[in-house]
Amino acid sequence: MQEIVIERNLSNVNFIKRILKYQLKFYFTQISSVKFNENNITIQATEYLNKEEVESTLDGIMNKLSNTALIGKQNTLFDSRENGSLDKFHVNIEKKHRDTFVRSVKRTLEKNLENNLCSFKKTFEKYNYPISIGINAYNNNYIKLYTFLDELIKAYFEEIYGVEEINVPSMILTETIDKSGYFETGCQHISFVAPITNNPSKFDEFQKKYSELYKEKQVYNYVKKPKYILNPALCLHCYPLLKGYKFDTKSDVILTVKGSCFRDESGNLNNQERLHEFSMREIVFFTNDYKIKKYQKESINFFYLLGRLIGLDFKLEIANDIFFSDNAEKQLFSQLISDDKIELCIYCNNVSEYISVASINKHHNHFSKPFELKDENEKLINTMCIGFGLDRLVLALLNINQNQSIDQFRQKLLENLKCI
Repeated sequence: MQEIVIERNLSNVNFIKRILKYQLKFYFTQISSVKFNENNITIQATEYLNKEEVESTLDGIMNKLSNTALIGKQNTLFDSRENGSLDKFHVNIEKKHRDTFVRSVKRTLEKNLENNLCSFKKTFEKYNYPISIGINAYNNNYIKLYTFLDELIKAYFEEIYGVEEINVPSMILTETIDKSGYFETGCQHISFVAPITNNPSKFDEFQKKYSELYKEKQVYNYVKKPKYILNPALCLHCYPLLKGYKFDTKSDVILTVKGSCFRDESGNLNNQERLHEFSMREIVFFTNDYKIKKYQKESINFFYLLGRLIGLDFKLEIANDIFFSDNAEKQLFSQLISDDKIELCIYCNNVSEYISVASINKHHNHFSKPFELKDENEKLINTMCIGFGLDRLVLALLNINQNQSIDQFRQKLLENLKCI
């Protein structure tokens, strides 16, 4: 174990400590912990780190975000720990939305979390099994909770908005990612798909020597130029599919999509709330700015109801994403002073912190411009998506008590539903 102490005055950077920690662990996978003291940072690593390289990287991050530190902290819209906050927020939810939520919960509970007591011996006793860093396998009871949460979300938005479901593959064209601007905003997450080359001579050489090439880590000299990327977000599939569609100003398009997403978070992967492969349920809205604001407010109310159902401490906050580009400060500052991204964060003892389990993302015409999404009057439409991290939602639910049976989870959720 190596310990590095870097002398820095951190009195004015409380807000960006999370970003500093995340990015340091992203660049240096050897780092096991980062602790902030009054005038220094203590870093522990499992393998050797070059102190000068770490210092240079740290200063680079701090310079990019030098003015952001003055903001202080992100804006909290709701905190369940604050006295009176539950009652104050509760009265602003329309009866129609509350009733639909309660109905959806009861139906999906009955369908997915029935009493599962049986005498059969189970091979897999734990809820999940780590395969490698950031990749898990899951057992039957985990799948029940996962399916319940996914079908609850889908059932609610189907009844309220009549959402249309589409299925998408796990891969997306690199040109779509480029067109959407994702290389600028989230290139650190991207995982390229690179099959073995089909060049006859190189393929023949690889086939004869693959064992030797694999051991010597030369396999990557024999792969094709990547044409696809593993999904970093599901809504990115929707925009090119609707290119050329004339949107009706009187009737909105609202889609829902579920699938796997892949984000390489490097040294931050931990098989709990940070996974390389994870499942998302997304709702994607195509309409005008006025209706987007209405849908956003109603979605915030759904986040509140979902937080109450799970029954743990939770917050609704303006997000502060971690950006890596030279425009990182501009992107973060823009996010913090707007309501373009709002997160549902639930406190989990498993990781001893609040984790973001869902977010509402207003895009304005960010996607409608490159994909030419226009209404019948040739005016660019606005888009918004709601993303639910299903693995994180299950993690939050398991935080109640991992030793509970499915029937006990069901009873607990029905008790929480009485307060909604």
